[in-house]
Amino acid sequence: MLNTLKAAFKRTNDSIILATPLVILLSVIGLYSAYARVSVDTMPKAIVAIITLIVICAGCAACWFYAVKKTIKLSTKFFVFDTDRAKEFLNILKNLPKGIGELFLPFLFLITFDVIIFTLVAIFISWVVSTHIGTINPDLIAPNHYLISSEELLNMYSNLPERELFIVNAWYLLFSAFTIIFMFITFLWIPEIVYNEKNPLIALKNSFDKLFSKFSKTLGIYICTCILYLLTGIISAILMFYPLLYFFVLLLYYYYLLYAIILAFTYYEQEFIVPDEDE
Repeated sequence: MLNTLKAAFKRTNDSIILATPLVILLSVIGLYSAYARVSVDTMPKAIVAIITLIVICAGCAACWFYAVKKTIKLSTKFFVFDTDRAKEFLNILKNLPKGIGELFLPFLFLITFDVIIFTLVAIFISWVVSTHIGTINPDLIAPNHYLISSEELLNMYSNLPERELFIVNAWYLLFSAFTIIFMFITFLWIPEIVYNEKNPLIALKNSFDKLFSKFSKTLGIYICTCILYLLTGIISAILMFYPLLYFFVLLLYYYYLLYAIILAFTYYEQEFIVPDEDE
């Protein structure tokens, strides 16, 4: 497992250029989300906004994960001159639209599936909390809270009564527990789609089979990504009131995100792909 972590770290450094399209794509999604937040005032508009956002996310994911696969493959090659490596990276970026034709529909299904599952789980958890703990204010768990600053979010929750704060924390604890479990059981779903099976349902089944065939090792890799995420979150919480330092935290977050994806792909390649069959 240590070798996989080291290999992923080296590949991340060799593929750091992938952070550029990642930041751009996430910015596009963020800008549209912010626009939808202030412009949506009716249910039909909300439905259109959600569908549009899912389509944008699917297109962005298809492009970027296509680039990840190609860049990881490129990182294993030896180049005499750095200019040759730079040219190959540039070619990959130019060919990003190819990822849409190859991966758009699978990612459209994957994202739609995730949205439906998380929506149903959120409703179920809200029912459980309201039934056994206390009535929860829907405004306190609204998704648009992810679009406001950490300082605003902290101020909003610090003014809540102790009982209401306990109810909200219970809701988030249950939702986070589900998220951790769900992310683990689907840990290999995206690599399976990108490398092997384009039918998302078959890819999901295959990813389950592969995950449980090497359960302990996959769990170890997943725990490492969770620990790194926790450390990134702690650093972010400490430095969120210092704008200058917080900029570096954002860089660290994007680096972690890139590393986590490359780690999953590297692990998948090492464990489930025969070298001479890899494209």
